[in-house]
Amino acid sequence: MTIAFVCPSSFNDYKAMEKELLKNDSISKITCATDTACSLVEKFISNNSSIEHYREISGGKVFNLRKIVQSADKVILFEYTDYDGVSYSLTQKALQHTRDLKRELQYVEYDRGMKNGI
Repeated sequence: MTIAFVCPSSFNDYKAMEKELLKNDSISKITCATDTACSLVEKFISNNSSIEHYREISGGKVFNLRKIVQSADKVILFEYTDYDGVSYSLTQKALQHTRDLKRELQYVEYDRGMKNGI
């Protein structure tokens, strides 16, 4: 299974990310959409060497978010619970692509006030 992992740039809770990834069986590849996501995934795959990691960014810019979502079987997306519903962020773009491309979605609302867990 190929996973697209998308989270806000300020997200850094490894335990929460690990918990969500471990809910999935047979992960073969994880594609990241942000520098933060890549850092978290690199830490995760250091403990799971059979998983391939792909980075679709350069210099902090996402090349093609639609491509990331399109090439995935499932999208794991973290969004903050205090999202204002107005600003159109990278996570909101990924969510829209996931819906448009009819990909399986694992949507996680994350409370910024919580540490090491959801």
